[in-house]
Amino acid sequence: MEKLSIDSDKSSKKLKQKLHSLYTVGVNPRGMSALTNNLIWKRVILTTALYGCETWGQLPYCETEMLEITQRYFVRFILMMDKRSPTDSCISNVDKLLWSKIVKQTLDIYEENKWKHSVERRPELKRYYKIHTCLTEHRLLRLAVTYPSLNSKFMTLVKLGAIAIQTGKCSLCNLYNTDILMHYILCCTSLLQIRTEMFYKIVDILDLEDSVRFFNQDDDEIVESLLGTLTNSQSGDHLCGSELTLMLELVCGGQYFGSASHSKRSSHLFSINDNKMKSPEILKAELKSINIQKRGGVVDECCVRSCTFETLQSYCLHPQSETQNSKEEQKQADRISTTTPAVSTTSSLLMIPETTTSRIRSRQRSRWFFLYALGRNPTRQPHYPY
Repeated sequence: MEKLSIDSDKSSKKLKQKLHSLYTVGVNPRGMSALTNNLIWKRVILTTALYGCETWGQLPYCETEMLEITQRYFVRFILMMDKRSPTDSCISNVDKLLWSKIVKQTLDIYEENKWKHSVERRPELKRYYKIHTCLTEHRLLRLAVTYPSLNSKFMTLVKLGAIAIQTGKCSLCNLYNTDILMHYILCCTSLLQIRTEMFYKIVDILDLEDSVRFFNQDDDEIVESLLGTLTNSQSGDHLCGSELTLMLELVCGGQYFGSASHSKRSSHLFSINDNKMKSPEILKAELKSINIQKRGGVVDECCVRSCTFETLQSYCLHPQSETQNSKEEQKQADRISTTTPAVSTTSSLLMIPETTTSRIRSRQRSRWFFLYALGRNPTRQPHYPY
């Protein structure tokens, strides 16, 4: 045991010495990218400092802990993290599994399970675990290699995502919060102008469906998305049936045509009264002939002319069963038989009220949407309910 302590202690000191000796050649936070520094650390520094570690035998916990502390020192140094940042949210950013392979000479699932168990027991790291779910290199650090000009910005996002959820007092507005990072990003009034510019840029980049999905999230989900969590564009948030028609009424700025009374251009084909007189086979044949043509999307088909419920259903990711369809058709017929309230189109700015939000999707609390009135030259501007 004495020999093991001496070997691991010497290796830890040697690791730090070699790290600082390469500072002038670019192995530092302001030099090469984080992944390049990590590659030098693993292939040059670790391999030389841990040469012959296979003869150490089975390392006890205290010896592994000493080497892990050294690894944490490197990560904090390269990513400019706070000295008190948690180990679980430090080492995992630079692929701890490969480091474990060098130390233990074997790669097994034990190390990752141990890390997951440690993170899951700490509620303050809940947000970090949603952003970075495995012991591989952080995806934002990989993006920094592809876009070297944004290296410092990606590193800032990694550092923010690794911050533990904690209660604190805002130094700008002097308010106490249970999650100080979320407060800075979403709530602090002193950062309103910066936040407004950020959301304007997000709305300009995202398309309509992604914008609605993004701003319909809860506060913690929005923060996680901003800090780099993975989002599935094909998730179950696709609106179908009556939910889709309700959304179109809002998106189209009062120009959504659920019945033929709004449009003479296609009244013969899409009229509700016409549809009642036609057989299902004729309707399907007509709908199929329309689908053969190049479809411009649900907005083009339903905002500028009338469309049937079947057309809306064709845009669903997971079509509902026939029983559910018949119920939805009845609801659709009942809904469009009533007068649709007029919505002002003088402004391209639309906000979904609280009562409408609850009809579309139940959330812990109401969210606002950033939508835009559609036309030949669509524009979109976000609305901030402050």
